[in-house]
Amino acid sequence: MIARPIYLDGFATQPLAPEARTAMLSAWDRPGNAGSPNAAGEQAAALVATGRAAVASLIGASPGEITFTSGATEANNLALAGVLRAVHRACHSRSRVIVSAVEHKSVLETADTLRSEGIEVIRCPVDKTGRLNVAAFAELADERLLLASIMLVNNETGAIQPIAEAAALAHRVGGLFHTDAAQAIGKSQSMSSSSTSTISASLVTSATDRWGSVRSTVLQARRRPTPSCMAVAKSADYARAPNP
Repeated sequence: MIARPIYLDGFATQPLAPEARTAMLSAWDRPGNAGSPNAAGEQAAALVATGRAAVASLIGASPGEITFTSGATEANNLALAGVLRAVHRACHSRSRVIVSAVEHKSVLETADTLRSEGIEVIRCPVDKTGRLNVAAFAELADERLLLASIMLVNNETGAIQPIAEAAALAHRVGGLFHTDAAQAIGKSQSMSSSSTSTISASLVTSATDRWGSVRSTVLQARRRPTPSCMAVAKSADYARAPNP
């Protein structure tokens, strides 16, 4: 008999945790559309609100800042394409986007597609250890900066990026800052209950499938000074929290 292989691809996704499975099966036993004005819909909406509050507590956010997405790729697309399009249309003087050379493809390729919309995309180099070259980043971050996106933990090397320094440099010139924290959530002290206020990120991508859930991700958009994301797909707005 062939032994069951040992699963070691945790950076891609984690096995389903027993407590997550129990919670999911319980929710599936109570069908309902969270947008429907009936008892089943209200029950479903309450479950979503409970989950949103739990995730917000984990990453130091408020529930109203959380948007559920299908995965980190969608969250990164929304953070970059949605926000950049909204801000760039209102402020043409800011057209520069900085990403590190080692970002996930969902960040690199999304940023590259925005070149055709008049946005300047610059890939900041990293050092020999795979960490952001902060001096180079500081030179690139000027008054033209619209948004910078630097991941917290690299999905291939595990290198932890100096995002607190990068975020401070971006905000110093009035730019927005996004971090893809999918590989850090639930594993790094940088993603503790006070994390997002500590790193001063405008937008944070956090993936629940890195700590024992099925593939699901949230995008945190801080209330201020981050503008609302422009929708990249049209549908009912169930993933967003109601306005406080």
